[in-house]
Amino acid sequence: MSEDSLRQAADLDRNFWHAHARRSLKEAFKILEDGRIQFGDWERLFLSAAIDHFRDRNFEQSSVSARRIFNEHQRPLFTGHFTQAISLADLRAEYDGLKRGKPRRSSPLC
Repeated sequence: MSEDSLRQAADLDRNFWHAHARRSLKEAFKILEDGRIQFGDWERLFLSAAIDHFRDRNFEQSSVSARRIFNEHQRPLFTGHFTQAISLADLRAEYDGLKRGKPRRSSPLC
């Protein structure tokens, strides 16, 4: 395979996962904002991870993290804790800012 065809294949893969991550995040926000799944600790963790992966341009992992929100019946009791209160609206604003090219949030989630 030539270098050019390898680059094209990598670009296609990146574009595929970018679109997939955007769709997964959109679906996750919709189901959480509609109240079909309660926004709890696991959802916050998965959504935060999905946004961080998206920011880091790791679109495949972003999509996987966002999709984990839909597997609520397979989770153990959440035993961790967060040092800051971050709402679903805060995470939505952060993701919307990312889509517009705004920088990373000023403080960590945990």
